[in-house]
Amino acid sequence: MKKVLLGVCCLSLVLSFSAEGFGATKKKRKTTHRRTHHAQESASPAAVAPTPVADAAVPPPPPPSGWYDKMEVTWKKGLVFKTKDEKFSSKFSIRLQPRYEFTEKDDAANDTTFRIRRAKVAWEGNAFTKNLKYKVQIVPTVSKMDEFLEDAWVDYRFKDQIKLEIGQYKIPFNRQQMTSSGRQQLVDRSLASDEFRFSSIDRTTKKTCTLSTGETVTGTGVTCGGGATSTTTNTDADRKFQYDLGLMLHGDLFENKLEYDVSVTNGSGFNRLNGSNEFLYAGRLAWNALGQYGYSESDVDNTEHPALVLGASGAYNVQDYTDTKVTMAGADLGFKYKGISLQGEYFMRNKDTVGTSDNTRDHGYYAQAGYFIIPNHFEIVGRASQIAFAGTNNNKSEFSAGLNYFFFGHNLKLQGDYSYLPTQSSSGKVNDQRARLQLQTWF
Repeated sequence: MKKVLLGVCCLSLVLSFSAEGFGATKKKRKTTHRRTHHAQESASPAAVAPTPVADAAVPPPPPPSGWYDKMEVTWKKGLVFKTKDEKFSSKFSIRLQPRYEFTEKDDAANDTTFRIRRAKVAWEGNAFTKNLKYKVQIVPTVSKMDEFLEDAWVDYRFKDQIKLEIGQYKIPFNRQQMTSSGRQQLVDRSLASDEFRFSSIDRTTKKTCTLSTGETVTGTGVTCGGGATSTTTNTDADRKFQYDLGLMLHGDLFENKLEYDVSVTNGSGFNRLNGSNEFLYAGRLAWNALGQYGYSESDVDNTEHPALVLGASGAYNVQDYTDTKVTMAGADLGFKYKGISLQGEYFMRNKDTVGTSDNTRDHGYYAQAGYFIIPNHFEIVGRASQIAFAGTNNNKSEFSAGLNYFFFGHNLKLQGDYSYLPTQSSSGKVNDQRARLQLQTWF
């Protein structure tokens, strides 16, 4: 028993010492850990060197502003360059009209041909202010160099009611002539519209020299020598024109209901000086009774509200060389509504040759109509036009029917028409027939 108690006491003593040793060791470990952690915290700012950071990339400075920052380039029925403040603009456009034409003639051989009816290049826009507009248009395909330049004008707007145009422009008389050849309802303008343009005289002077031997020499610029007699012969020919050099006052009154144009020009035509010291005077009024009819044939825009215009015009000129006094008058009407279009004009021309009793009066008209079977795209058209020249048995007529397909309005369209063309003269009646097919691109 004593041994057992002694063993228990010894075991208790050993466990007691063991517990104290374990606790001291654990306490020592905790103290050591705290000291180490504190030392690391105290030493970290000085002991750990910061990682160097590269400087952030700095964007380069913007390039200095140039003219290109002030410009805009757009497309609006032509390539348009303009400044953002709208003080300057220039639109560049090209118009082509390749055509096939066949004419069956009553009294001569038939004609069949391909041709470039028109090829025009134009620049138009404004300069210095939106109120100063300009246009320059050239025609590289013409055979006469004086007709190479068509439009060449500047137009200043004081206000909508008062505008002044100076340069070479279309004389304000004939509505269909004032309407661009690119915005016609049929392949080309009517017979009467072309006839009742203005005309000046091209005079060719030839001299005939009769030598003492009886021989003759004839030509232009010929000088007869001594002993020879001379005879001078003048040959006059009318030259039609619609463009002339001068100035025009025009504008829109009563909230754009009334258009007016008053023009004074040389009366000699394309790029020519005044040959007679007499001017051509022309004036025109147009009343937009309903909406705005404009100067574009065919209701390609499918006008939502009726547009009705009534017009009247007059002109006076004294022709070069002959001193013939020419007085012209005209009246026109146009209507558009939801794909239906009607247009017509009447013309009168009186010629009074000074110093003679020769006084002639001619009349003419055209009337045309169209209807879009497919709105904005497919149109059927018809036209009648006649000219009654002074005298008897002296008339010309045109009766036409056609089809138009508009891909992008007048800018890209295909037109075809057939015409019956009777002509009556003192020698009898001739009945020609004509078929035309034309593509137009305008960009």
